[in-house]
Amino acid sequence: MPRRETIFYRVLDAADKASALKAALAEPGSEGPRRYVRDPERFRVITESPFAYWISDRVRDLFRTLPVFASEGRTAKQGSATADDFRFVRMSWEAPTLGRGERWHDFTKGGSFSPFYADIHLVVNWARDALEIRNLVNPKTGRVASAVKNAAFWFRPGLTWPLRAWRFSPQAMPAACVTSVRGSAMFFPAAQASVYLGLGNSAAVDFVFKILLGRFAFPEFKIGSLVRVPVPDLTPADSAALAGLGRRAWAVKRGVDTAEETSHAFVLPSLLQVEGATLGARAAGWAARVAAAEAEVETIQAEIDTRADALYGLDPAERLQLAQAFSSGEPADADDDEEEPDDA
Repeated sequence: MPRRETIFYRVLDAADKASALKAALAEPGSEGPRRYVRDPERFRVITESPFAYWISDRVRDLFRTLPVFASEGRTAKQGSATADDFRFVRMSWEAPTLGRGERWHDFTKGGSFSPFYADIHLVVNWARDALEIRNLVNPKTGRVASAVKNAAFWFRPGLTWPLRAWRFSPQAMPAACVTSVRGSAMFFPAAQASVYLGLGNSAAVDFVFKILLGRFAFPEFKIGSLVRVPVPDLTPADSAALAGLGRRAWAVKRGVDTAEETSHAFVLPSLLQVEGATLGARAAGWAARVAAAEAEVETIQAEIDTRADALYGLDPAERLQLAQAFSSGEPADADDDEEEPDDA
């Protein structure tokens, strides 16, 4: 079948769109960043055919040749909606220690952008297998208002992530957690979570994920798209390297959190974790430790990005250029109000 090419012009980011379009039309032989020549049939390679005219056929073929995330024992599940967080959810330090693991369980709810590590700072009343939540009725409709989904997967270790952020940023999720609609989770065969903690925080995964979402600026990283993200074939050496980098970044960030009094990781206040003859000296010592930790995480991130780009066969300059060109606008307002589940 002959190719039926279509010319696409993009001037959305131009201040003077008329002049930008006129200039693009005057250069019929040019290709990008204003003018793209594509065969629309190629859009069908990607599930749901997002109108991604700006990616090359080489990038588009990743969605045809690589296995999707939801395969080979990997899965992702949406969390539950209590329908009344004020009644059922507390900060971790508010709930009594007595009853932990029986009535009160750690509760992931998305949280803020924090790659690799974030403390689970909420708990949920899951007494008698969430009996009260399961039977919470809306008095106006007489129907059950809550939605307890995929409960068979809760209390397993995995990864969780903020629903909306400027970049996809999975975090390690310990066992004994319940997940919410805004803090869903990924689960893996034994010992693979650390591998995908590393790979999942790469710029390459963020890039292909956003192609599926059709949005680069502060999208919602929903499960319906996550399960279709292409995953590169990993050798044992690739897996070991990514797992090591993911665990190392997790440990570095958790080390800083040991000074946070409301964190599960708390050990000592920051000024007692460093040496110094004066308060000023100790404050400077802790600030230096935090700066060193941030620099180490940046170094780890750079190594993960380099490895992931190679695994996907992506040109980092092209990836960065496209991501910057199609990221515009400010983050949308994102509150913590729960919504009805709409994904798996």
